[in-house]
Amino acid sequence: MNFLLVDGYNVIHAIPQLRHLLDRSLAEARAALERSLGRLASAKKGNVDIHIFFDSKEDMGFFDAEPGVAGVSVHFPYSGETADEAILDFLRKVENRASATVVTDDYRLARYAGDEGAQAISTADLARRLSKVS
Repeated sequence: MNFLLVDGYNVIHAIPQLRHLLDRSLAEARAALERSLGRLASAKKGNVDIHIFFDSKEDMGFFDAEPGVAGVSVHFPYSGETADEAILDFLRKVENRASATVVTDDYRLARYAGDEGAQAISTADLARRLSKVS
């Protein structure tokens, strides 16, 4: 099984179509990212386990449950923990870390992911992949 670990807010702010949704609603931008990644999961026919990490719901005032999308798990770390820390915690639990890809433009997170044996790709690379399945 391959894992795609997505730095959610980093991706939303980097992809113009998602960033534009922030003018209306942060929840709408998160849901659009989740749907896009759901299409990618469907195109991969179960060969990828996609996880989106957002910073804490409590810190940002989000307490309502988000609708689920097949093939995509959404994570809101505990209060005080960043999405970056949650991604690395999750990655350390993956047996075959070479099967994991972290999506971020955060240099530190990408470097730490590489140190753990995973690969990192940019949000631009993810955007290219998403455009092929939209």
